[in-house]
Amino acid sequence: MHALTQLMSLPSVDTVIDFSPLTVTPDMSLLDAVALMHQQQASYVLVVENLLADKMRVLGWFTDQDVIRLVCCKFDFQAATISQVMTFTAISLKYSQVQVTNITFLLSFLQQYQLPLLPIVDEESQLVGIVTFKTIYQALQITPSSPCQLVDTIEQLRLFESAVVNANDAIIITTADALDEPFGPQIVYVNEAFTRISGWSSAEVIGKTPRILQGEFSDRTQLDRIRTALQNGLPIRAELINYHKNGSTYWVEINIVPIADVQGKITHFVSVQRDITEQKQENIELETRVEERTQALQKSEERFRFLAESIPQQVWIAQPDGYVEYINQRIQNYLCCTQEEMLGWKWQNWVHPEDLSKCLDAWQNSIVTGEPLELEFRWYRVTDRTYRWHLARAVPQRDQDGTILNWFGTNTDIHDLKVAEAALRQTQAELQAILDNSPAIIYVVDTQNRFLLVNSQYEKVFKFSKQQVKGKSIYKFFLHHIADEFAKNNHNVLTTGRPIEAEEIVPQDDGLHTYLSVKFPLKDANGVPRAICGISTDITDRKRTEANLRLRDRAIAASSNGIVICDARLPNLPIIYANPAFKHITGYSPEEVIGRSCRFLQGNDTNQPEIQELKNAIQQAKNCTVVLRNYRQDGSLFWNELSISPVFDVNGNCTHYVGIQNDITERKQSEMALMVSQRRQQYLLSATPAVIYTCKPYEDYDITFMSENVTAMLGYEAEEFIENSKFWCDRIHPEDKSHVFTEAANLFEQGECICEYRFLHKNGNYIWVYDQSKLVRDDTGKPLEIVGYWSDISKRKQLEEELRTALETEKELNELKSRFVTVISHEFRTPLSTILSSSELVEHYHHKWTEEKLLSHIHRIQHSVKHMTEMLNDVLVIGKAEVGRIDFKPTLLDLVEYCRDLLQELQQDVNTEHAIAFDCEYESISCHMDQKLLGHILRNLLTNAIKYSPNNSIITFTITYQEDRVVFEIKDQGIGIPQEDLPHLFESFHRAANVGNIPGTGLGLTIVKKCIDLHQGEIFVNSEVGVGTTFTVTLPLQNC
Repeated sequence: MHALTQLMSLPSVDTVIDFSPLTVTPDMSLLDAVALMHQQQASYVLVVENLLADKMRVLGWFTDQDVIRLVCCKFDFQAATISQVMTFTAISLKYSQVQVTNITFLLSFLQQYQLPLLPIVDEESQLVGIVTFKTIYQALQITPSSPCQLVDTIEQLRLFESAVVNANDAIIITTADALDEPFGPQIVYVNEAFTRISGWSSAEVIGKTPRILQGEFSDRTQLDRIRTALQNGLPIRAELINYHKNGSTYWVEINIVPIADVQGKITHFVSVQRDITEQKQENIELETRVEERTQALQKSEERFRFLAESIPQQVWIAQPDGYVEYINQRIQNYLCCTQEEMLGWKWQNWVHPEDLSKCLDAWQNSIVTGEPLELEFRWYRVTDRTYRWHLARAVPQRDQDGTILNWFGTNTDIHDLKVAEAALRQTQAELQAILDNSPAIIYVVDTQNRFLLVNSQYEKVFKFSKQQVKGKSIYKFFLHHIADEFAKNNHNVLTTGRPIEAEEIVPQDDGLHTYLSVKFPLKDANGVPRAICGISTDITDRKRTEANLRLRDRAIAASSNGIVICDARLPNLPIIYANPAFKHITGYSPEEVIGRSCRFLQGNDTNQPEIQELKNAIQQAKNCTVVLRNYRQDGSLFWNELSISPVFDVNGNCTHYVGIQNDITERKQSEMALMVSQRRQQYLLSATPAVIYTCKPYEDYDITFMSENVTAMLGYEAEEFIENSKFWCDRIHPEDKSHVFTEAANLFEQGECICEYRFLHKNGNYIWVYDQSKLVRDDTGKPLEIVGYWSDISKRKQLEEELRTALETEKELNELKSRFVTVISHEFRTPLSTILSSSELVEHYHHKWTEEKLLSHIHRIQHSVKHMTEMLNDVLVIGKAEVGRIDFKPTLLDLVEYCRDLLQELQQDVNTEHAIAFDCEYESISCHMDQKLLGHILRNLLTNAIKYSPNNSIITFTITYQEDRVVFEIKDQGIGIPQEDLPHLFESFHRAANVGNIPGTGLGLTIVKKCIDLHQGEIFVNSEVGVGTTFTVTLPLQNC
């Protein structure tokens, strides 16, 4: 062992740290990572996360052994990223810890934890470098250069010796001489691992050549490579077949490193051999599969080679102060510029203006701090005049003192990656939107049935939020037996690794629902199920429909109607199904008719119009119902009511017809008998003048039947009464409706009803109807229907009304006659007495009187005669007015002049002490009126005003006109008219109660009213007893 310590010297730990390991980001594709390893001749890549421009955090690693493992598993390299297959970092050492250790510690550390590499990080867990067996073996050729270091080296050698002795790999040290001699170099040291691997003890091999381990199957090519490398003093790595002491073979991975003395002369070789027999055996087992995939692998290798050669890298070098002194041809081609046009700081001209400030700040920061540069920016491509995203990376090259000599940088075109990331984000957003808007329930649970994810539909249906269910067991939200069923199906997915479909019962607010759940495993990179995804669709309605269909199938089979199904896709529409009722109707069993044309029941009776209707419906794929004459198996005729319905497939093509048969032979016979009966009844109904009807015995007495002769009687169609339930009651005269419904209500007590009322004819006139009805009850006494008839009694009612009018007229005439006799007797008595007394006096004393007294008596006689004449004239006018024989002859006249003449004539004829004040603001008013009738109006009104007013009172006569009408107003200060007499004021012979002994016939105002009516005018009265009366007459100016 002392020879080992004399031969070996340990270098500084920094010499075993690779400060520039090969790194990739976690999103790099697996193919790209393998291609990069191939390009760099590296046995690993380190997967890191870029936090800042110069900060990287180690996530894991991926080695060439992992490549072999994935190929064995037939892993899909195309779709995977490096993060899906990497080995996650579990162990690392801080750089500060490494500084206080040595190489032997690091070597033992790697062996103890069986690590292919050891990440070295700083205090913030950011990557500094890595240590591997290779870096340790390469560092072993570095020796101390000063006496002070020798003391330390001895201690290090002691520690190193312990590490070598306890190493798991076989370590062999040989001399460096006699490389060309037949026996080769001699073994001077082996560790315990060598004995364990080869079977040879240290004593058995010291002084012998390593060739004792070689044999027939040792690769001579590899041996020649080793010899050549050792002759040139170079380290060498190779894989060989060695021979065990017992004669068996085993594979070793050999790493040989030359050891030089202080003068630089190679004195020894250190060979580290690792038993890789199991690995090689696995490789041999893979050869067959590898051979089968040779072509695919060759394609992959070509693709890797192409990708490696096509990676768009722009390379540049800058001075320590940032002055760019070199760009490669790719940059020149990209910017369409020469090297001279780009040197210095001119690169700013091609940076996007929005990114320039960021680039300058980051570049200045790296120049000042010496930290590596990493940033993304947009870089102008001259060929298509577009800005493209690039990733700039730059690291400083330093001398031994740490002074920056140059900056080495690359620009990588990541524009497509940026676009792809944006598209990926959009795709993820779209997928999330699909997930959240899917009508199906979607959820993910882990292997312990804990929820990992639910979609929005799940929240909506089960009233649980995503936050409430995440990480919680299904047993927390569902009854135990329900959750057990879920867990059973989930376990089935995990154990088989295959999707399943299952119907699951789930309780909801409105009861139990059935869901069709599709469940499938979600696997990790190793193909091990890590979760279960479920997509559940509510099929409760479908299950109910299926149950209904089964029930319908049973109902069809049990139906009393014959049901057949014909195939519309085949000629002649053969029958493919017939239910048992078909045999009952036709006599043919289902077995006898399957495959036969559906027309066979027609026999020879094919000349039926309904058959053509049926054919047309089949050609148009429509529903159809016809009644056919068909023939049973025994040849007997039966009437078949056949309804067919087409059945369509999902593409809308008619595939089948369903026919429903109903034997209506008895109904047909009944219809025939009924038709005969109806025709008899129709003849009776049309022959009678009365209208026959039936109606419901409740509500609005809806008409259920109306004979057609109602049209002749009332003008309406019979259907109008039946279609509108309110048609009958809406046309009863409003004054009769209450009486009609009262009588109808009595029908339920009396059993029959007779009523006469007015009904609106279609021509708009009301006619009188005689309505006699009878209530029909069933055996239990329940009302069933009302049967009745109407007859037109308008003529009878007209005759009754005429008779009643004649009787009333006769009665009025008698009363009028009595009143006339009374009035005339009373009114004529005074003037007759005057005439009689004056004539007797004249007869006996005329010879004694003076002429003046004689004339006075003669004038009294004349006045009485005139008064009687006026009364007779009034009676004659009333008589003519009553029979409508007063002549109306309007003529053109000046109304103002006419009224003045009338007043003058009246004052001459009437000996009065009254003053008549005539007021008219117009000099002349032209009009067309009947002068005689107008005289009756004004003379009677003025005479009454004089008669019923006290002496010396003023009577006002005013004329005005409004538009085309003239207004006469005659106002007195007389006795007035009591209110109770005003309604009868214009009746013949009527006189007010307060007239006393003032003479009058009661005809004057009647004549006034008749004359005003002939002029189409109006008269208004305003009177107060003891105050006076005002009459206002309005007449049209033009009466033509």
